[in-house]
Amino acid sequence: MKWTACTLREHDKNESVAMMNHELANEWFGTSNLVIPFYSGSHQLNLPLTRNTKRNNPSLDFPTSAFRALHIPYSSNIGIRKIGTGIEIGPWIGLLTAGSPRTSSQPFGARSNYIRSFLQSARSMGYYFAFTLNDINWHNRTIDGFMVDREGRWHLRTVPYPNVVHNRIPTRGLEQSKPMLRFQQELKRLNIPIFNAGFFDKWNVYSSLLRDSNAAKFIPETHLSPDQSMLSVLLSEQPDWYLKPINGCLGIGIYKLSKKSNADIVLQSTVRGKNDSKEFDDPNDVIRYLKRKHGTLKDYVIQEKVNLLRCENDPIDFRVHLNKTRSGDWAVSGIGSKRSAKNSVTTHVRNGGQLQSALPMLRKIQPQQAEHMHYKLEQTGIKIAQAIADESVNPVGELGIDLGIDQRNRIWMFEANAKPGRSIFKLPELKDANRHSFQMLRDYAVYLSETSNTTGGYDD
Repeated sequence: MKWTACTLREHDKNESVAMMNHELANEWFGTSNLVIPFYSGSHQLNLPLTRNTKRNNPSLDFPTSAFRALHIPYSSNIGIRKIGTGIEIGPWIGLLTAGSPRTSSQPFGARSNYIRSFLQSARSMGYYFAFTLNDINWHNRTIDGFMVDREGRWHLRTVPYPNVVHNRIPTRGLEQSKPMLRFQQELKRLNIPIFNAGFFDKWNVYSSLLRDSNAAKFIPETHLSPDQSMLSVLLSEQPDWYLKPINGCLGIGIYKLSKKSNADIVLQSTVRGKNDSKEFDDPNDVIRYLKRKHGTLKDYVIQEKVNLLRCENDPIDFRVHLNKTRSGDWAVSGIGSKRSAKNSVTTHVRNGGQLQSALPMLRKIQPQQAEHMHYKLEQTGIKIAQAIADESVNPVGELGIDLGIDQRNRIWMFEANAKPGRSIFKLPELKDANRHSFQMLRDYAVYLSETSNTTGGYDD
């Protein structure tokens, strides 16, 4: 159910009554004076409703006691909607994260600036806050959430359970912790949606995309759990492959595997810009070496190497950042190119890769087809994002998808990120796109609150 934009104020009358502009009050409840329930997230308060004939636009005036009882932090432009015989106030949007050390100026450690940017972009309708698992008050269904004012200053407020949770938990370990599992169960019980609920498993993503006729053509040949016999067969078919951990990130644990003309096998890796190379006589030696380092390769995939477009002989790939809109459709919010460092195994920035806006890079390496290829990257990203979202149990509202273009201008997908970084938005050309991306996150959260059967945790 959609929200009606409304101005919420605190009135100075002694009576414990709610005052609503007469036109909307009559439309929703007729002309009778009623005592109605007001819902704010997980809390309810019954108040007599009177009409305010001095205001024409949707407005609601509460006594101070109602602000306290419903955990409303301040007067604001909010949304209201009729729920049965009552009125719900919202939307309450919570961003779940982590971060330490916690200080008054950096309540989420190094993530504080990102979170501040999101919260500042969201000051349009409703209440937006950030919190950690330690901030949840399980017994009374409140959260000690951090909000920001227009000047970007932090304020700690006790707020109700939200209508929607945006998951930005930064590590897999924390995401699989007992408090997180408990919170997810609580959200499910109260029918509160959480979007981008978990990190992706590369193999699960590849498998789901291979089942989708629109997306399967973008996936390079990929196999799970490589062993000696698999390596022998694959290296006889093609000399160059990549080994990737299915739960990896930032390029950590990725190897390039190459069979040379003299039959030697070269295994390369790059860690924080430092390249390492080892040679082996046969696939069995490779597998033994990797198992000594990692214990098992059951959590690895082996993927065909794509002969990517290059800039001055350095491989190039592209990060396509996508968001869902207020209507629930996918839109590209920004595309950046990543240029590999010399001899690096990956294009990741932590391994020396260089970021540049996608279109200037395409104009440099493919001047005749730059705009066309940029459009193809956008459309491919949208197709893949839709396929991933269709397969997901929980809503997905934001994705970072890594694409490559080969020497024949065919596009390939290498990875999809459920918690994408925002490095590309540091580029000057994408400054406006960064702002727009945050706004789309806000809009999608509102969309979820309108299309999900939730009242922010209230269950009678």
